[in-house]
Amino acid sequence: MENILIKDIVKDPDIYPRRNESPKTIEAYAEALEAGAKFPPILVQRISTNSGNECIVFLDGVHRARAHEQMRRQSIEAGYWKDEILNKEEWITQLQLESARQNFAHGNALQSEDKHQQSRKICEKNWDITEQEIADALGVLQRTVSNWVSDIKLKQKAERGAIIYRLTKLGWTQGEIAEAVGLTQQAVSEKIQNLAELLKLVKSLLERGDSIEKVAEKLNLDLQLAWSMALDGLDDFQRLEMLNEKVEGLSCKPRPYDVWNFASSHDLMGYKYEGRIPGQLILQLLYFYTKQEDLVVDPMAGSGTVVDACLLMNRRCFAYDNKLESFSKRIDIRESDAIEAIRKHKAKLIFLDPPYSKKKEKEYGVESISSLSKDEYLGYFSNLSKECINRLTPDGRLALLMSDYTEEDPSESIFIHQYINRFENEGFIVERIIQCPLSPEQLHADFYLKFTKSRKLGRLARYLVVFCATRPK
Repeated sequence: MENILIKDIVKDPDIYPRRNESPKTIEAYAEALEAGAKFPPILVQRISTNSGNECIVFLDGVHRARAHEQMRRQSIEAGYWKDEILNKEEWITQLQLESARQNFAHGNALQSEDKHQQSRKICEKNWDITEQEIADALGVLQRTVSNWVSDIKLKQKAERGAIIYRLTKLGWTQGEIAEAVGLTQQAVSEKIQNLAELLKLVKSLLERGDSIEKVAEKLNLDLQLAWSMALDGLDDFQRLEMLNEKVEGLSCKPRPYDVWNFASSHDLMGYKYEGRIPGQLILQLLYFYTKQEDLVVDPMAGSGTVVDACLLMNRRCFAYDNKLESFSKRIDIRESDAIEAIRKHKAKLIFLDPPYSKKKEKEYGVESISSLSKDEYLGYFSNLSKECINRLTPDGRLALLMSDYTEEDPSESIFIHQYINRFENEGFIVERIIQCPLSPEQLHADFYLKFTKSRKLGRLARYLVVFCATRPK
């Protein structure tokens, strides 16, 4: 037990079950304190978030703390539920349950509406918790909790089925899927057997005249997955034709020439973020250099553009990134260094969209190759190319999306031919260089003025270098 400054304790609505504080209870507690009453210590917990912030949160005792404040007392005696600092995202369900238990146990019981809302918060954060566990913490019947959370459970069941379908289409094994979704392999196997029924349902709704968006909403499917099901059975050309016709703003007809320019990225592929590449570019790459069911590996997956494009084009895909915080919701991207990721698979296509030298050094941090010196940075590509050439099928391709990187000191600049040399030294042959220029619309509004006044050239050129592999003698 220790005395803690009340101002340092946070009432976190994700954890604490009471929505409203009772002025009558606070007044009664304050009067009791003034009369000399001694209350039991409140219960708190130190927590941290994935962003690194730390704080102390209430689990029980908000009214007692408010009564102390009313009596102009700055601190209150408190005990910690756990001695260590707990990560909020990892411990959220246990924190919610413990706070519910504590608030149910004492005299000022939770209101029914508070229990209702807390049951839903707990259920939303933990797919595997049982209704009985929630009921025990809140002091209500299991059937009451069932009534409160039945819609959430149904949605979670549909979402889990959709995740299993997505990962199955991308080529994950049943064991890998089971680990990712928190089920036994047997349970995953049983759900996979039912996926044909889900596909039939999607097809029937579309034939009835429902839009893809409406079907996705009805069945709790993400839009990419709904489109994957709608495109099932079509060849590559038919897929691109249908996407081009039905998806507003997605210009993706095959472009049989060596300039692929797209004004902007499309939200159908990849989460929004500054470095997102146009998914239309990946659709072209898949069309011209792979076939359905081929395996694509993206070891620098970012927001998942390649994964979503592969889902639309019926390619298997394994995606990795060494920094997942921004896209933690993507269960289909796993954390790994690029070289380690490449070693895991034998691929028909490896797609590389690496950081452009020091262009994003501050954003990506010290663990990124952006923090390396020029020699170290190019050395990384030598090591990367050694792994790539050994992990491609004999008829496989490697595609590198890259721009020139220029510095005030020309000796620190890195040009596309220097990347190419690293891959050629390991046995790759350049098959094609495709121009994929950035659109001026993708740049900041002050781009033109800034570079004009400084008499410098901005960078719009970007290249997609497609290599084929030869085996070193």
